[in-house]
Amino acid sequence: MPVPARAPAHAPTRIPTPARDLAPRGPAGAPARPPDAGTPPAPVSSPVSAPALRLEGPLRILVVDGSRLQRRLLESQIARWGYDVAAVADHDAALRAVRDVGFDIVLSDWTLGPGGGIDLCQALRALGGPYVYFILLAAQAASGRIAEGLNAGADDFLSKPATAEELAARIAAGARLLAAQRALADAHARTDRALAEARALAAVIERDLDEARRLQMSLQPPAHAQIHGVRLSSKLCTSGRVGGDLLGWTSDPSGGLSIYAVDVSGHGIASALMAARLKGALSGDADVMARSGGRHSPQPHCVAARLNELARREISTEHYFTMLFARLEPGIGRLRFVQAGHPPPLLLRADGSAAFLGDGGLPVGLVEDARWRRREVMLAPGDRLLLYSDGVSECEARGALLGEEGLLDLAGPLRTLSGPALLDGIVDGLRTYSGRADFADDVSMILLDVPASPRRPTDG
Repeated sequence: MPVPARAPAHAPTRIPTPARDLAPRGPAGAPARPPDAGTPPAPVSSPVSAPALRLEGPLRILVVDGSRLQRRLLESQIARWGYDVAAVADHDAALRAVRDVGFDIVLSDWTLGPGGGIDLCQALRALGGPYVYFILLAAQAASGRIAEGLNAGADDFLSKPATAEELAARIAAGARLLAAQRALADAHARTDRALAEARALAAVIERDLDEARRLQMSLQPPAHAQIHGVRLSSKLCTSGRVGGDLLGWTSDPSGGLSIYAVDVSGHGIASALMAARLKGALSGDADVMARSGGRHSPQPHCVAARLNELARREISTEHYFTMLFARLEPGIGRLRFVQAGHPPPLLLRADGSAAFLGDGGLPVGLVEDARWRRREVMLAPGDRLLLYSDGVSECEARGALLGEEGLLDLAGPLRTLSGPALLDGIVDGLRTYSGRADFADDVSMILLDVPASPRRPTDG
């Protein structure tokens, strides 16, 4: 803040130079008595007041001057402004005071014996610790001398004799710099604390995400299995730590096999939690299966309707999901399925032909009382069926999606492979196509190899 203007009735008060200027004068101009005889002269009065400073506690100022009278004069004037002031006579005492007591500003006379104020300034800078604003006072303000002092580490220079207004202004300038420096240091400290807290929180989140990923992967089926003579393989590559894709299959004592692929909207923890909820709903003993034609023979379109009811009425979330749910009768090769917004499964026939099955359908959880059509296809010996998420068909390269034709081109050369090897080949092809090791969306697939000797279907 600016120094208040002095009253016009007063002449500028000057801080005099050493002893000869401090001695009182008689009428003829001769000294009335020696300066060290008796009580020193009273401090010079001044209308100047110190500006308000944004520092914690009074500003601590150290005066360093070899003249006892000069020290007392400066002490008295500075104390009148409300500062906490002390004075010492030499270099060593000043260093001890700064090191042991601590001061914010040092006003040092240029001449302090060997090295003078320059040497003191350099020694203070070598101490380290909180920054001390250093003002040099000298009787002559030659430009070369000013440059020498500033190069030695001084912050300001004051010529003697100086007015009280000028001294107050220099101290105020130092206080502003110290306040700004301390505010910056406080801001850095707060930033460091916030960064440390953020890092600690990030570490907790990382551990939670790692645990969530392990839990999510435990919900997925094994990479390869054989049930009722049917070979099943699965592959899941999440775009982040956790995702919303879910794969699975269940069997029943009657010889039936249920297979499902689910893709919850969005990414991350919320989608993964929704997928975990659906995993429980799609287990063989769940109410969803029991109310969809029986635990041993769930009807695909009924499963979709029941899950839609569950998502709309019992699960409080804005997420929806796509699904492909199929029921296979391995003994006869009949596959009944429902497509609820999921990409159409790819049927790779044993004779070398290929076809995409289904015609779309609504995602689950979007529309109240939605209904789905059940589809049916007969699988011949050696046929394979690929269920996949849109992370496969919508894999992007230079703005172009892979699409169904791209998937056919990708899978064609892999026909000689089987099980996990074929799925790994598709993942490698997606990485080659996109030019990146990770994926923008979750990639999930199930490959079903039908039995070698299915029986002919029977009526009913």
